[in-house]
Amino acid sequence: MKKCLWGYSLGGVLAAVALPSVPVGAQDAVDDGAVADGTSVPEVGSKADYLALDRPERWEYSRANRPRVGYFFEAGGEYSGPSQIDGTDTEVSVARLRGGGGLAFRLDDTTDLILRAGSEVSYYEFDGVGRALIPGMPGVTEPFDAVHTTTFAPILRSLPETGWRWTVGGGVTWAGEGGADFGDSIIGGGFGLASYDVTKMLRIGAGVSVVTRLDGGVFVFPIPVIEWDITSDLQLTTTQRGIALTHFIDEAWSLGAEVGFTRREYRLADDNQISGGSFTDWRVPVTLIATYSPSPKTIISARVGSDVLGEMEFNDRNGNELANRDLGATLLVGFDLRISF
Repeated sequence: MKKCLWGYSLGGVLAAVALPSVPVGAQDAVDDGAVADGTSVPEVGSKADYLALDRPERWEYSRANRPRVGYFFEAGGEYSGPSQIDGTDTEVSVARLRGGGGLAFRLDDTTDLILRAGSEVSYYEFDGVGRALIPGMPGVTEPFDAVHTTTFAPILRSLPETGWRWTVGGGVTWAGEGGADFGDSIIGGGFGLASYDVTKMLRIGAGVSVVTRLDGGVFVFPIPVIEWDITSDLQLTTTQRGIALTHFIDEAWSLGAEVGFTRREYRLADDNQISGGSFTDWRVPVTLIATYSPSPKTIISARVGSDVLGEMEFNDRNGNELANRDLGATLLVGFDLRISF
């Protein structure tokens, strides 16, 4: 069964802990003469043998033969079109770009330590005039432009062939507008999850993520885990953004539908009109995803859909709520790239 990890954006459940999954080992091209150890692991003597394996067999071979040290690079972007801000005459759109990478260390036959880092920049555009975004502050019509997150996160996971699998991790994120106080822009937290293979085709589990909030307190988010091979070509899984139903067209292409949840939180600059305040943006994206993997080391995906629900919250520097606005549904497009070495 294919391995999937839940994630959020660590600028996202660490402002939301988006911890994207790292390839278990399918990233390694199979060289002629490579042979897997273990009686339950498919035997592969050449690239042709590897290509002859079905999808679960490839995952199992890769799990057993993942490298002692692996490297990975990830990049992505998305654009949410203009969305009506409830109670105002203003629309907001946002474009995001992100990049990151890390190292994966094989500690023993089943355990990996992953060290990852990444950054994301989000460009918000507020258009419209009329009723102010924040009651009592008519001058705040464009509260900010660009906000940033930078994250470091260690992850430890256990991947036995059968039985219980678990993943634990933590992270620290700087999230804010340029010029925001560094110490007041730090978010930290951690997560843990476990799953068990109920049958050969179904693995279920659960977990939880707990992260601090910029204005005090914590944000707790439950993590459902499911990996269900409905058929040999159809899979329902927990993904890095939510829950997805994926159809594998062939060894390179797949199409899927996904429902997710993102939450991002940022500290505003001291010279902002909301001096030292904070801004929270959460959304529920529903998307169609096309994925192309020309080799086991490269995964490219594109998605289109809608942020069907959303909300923006503005707080002052003391954590007092200034405004809470619902967002209308909007067009969402995006892409992701992952390369492993």
